[in-house]
Amino acid sequence: MELEEIYRRDLNLLVALRVLIEESSVSKAALRLNLSQSAMSRVLGRLRELLDDPLFTRQGQHLIPTQKALEIDRALGEPLESLRQLLSPSEFDPHLCTQTFTIATTDYAMQTILPFALPRIYQEAPNVSFNFLPLQHERLAEQLIYEGADLAIVDTLPIVITVPADLAYLVAERYDLVVKPLPFQFTPFDYSMIWHARCEHSPAQEWLRSIVKEECGRLIAKRIEDMG
Repeated sequence: MELEEIYRRDLNLLVALRVLIEESSVSKAALRLNLSQSAMSRVLGRLRELLDDPLFTRQGQHLIPTQKALEIDRALGEPLESLRQLLSPSEFDPHLCTQTFTIATTDYAMQTILPFALPRIYQEAPNVSFNFLPLQHERLAEQLIYEGADLAIVDTLPIVITVPADLAYLVAERYDLVVKPLPFQFTPFDYSMIWHARCEHSPAQEWLRSIVKEECGRLIAKRIEDMG
């Protein structure tokens, strides 16, 4: 059967079949589905027409499913449970996340922000992984739309031959150097995170962005404190 044909069928009837089997009663199934008993009886009639089977026989006050009804119910088990989970709101659990994030970033952010943020990311979500792309400012839209980048970390460095404080401290710690403040006023630059609309409401993406934002804030606060 083609998808278009399935679309024209009332698949809610299959949920009603599951409820009828569980309740063994038209009246109890009607109460559970918030229908009148007469409406539930019409649903059962439509089910019999759809599936070309009586589906139930009556024994006293109970409905006894036919073999075909039981077979259909068994076949519906996994799809209905998948739909239930798909449609049920759930909180994002980073510890269970196995997503691979693709991040477009500059060399500067790769050496400063990400090493600062990654330990916390892996602490909260040990099973995630990352692909990193060299950020190309003139092709940023293409990287987000066509090349699968989930997030771009952009820094707007001024055109002046200096070393940003966080990179300076990183290198100083590695090579036992001394960091001195600039002897003149300097306008700070901004960090930006950019993402495609497809990622706007993804729980995993929202979690990642919040972690990067918080850790970037901590890094900047630490550097300000270090500079006195």
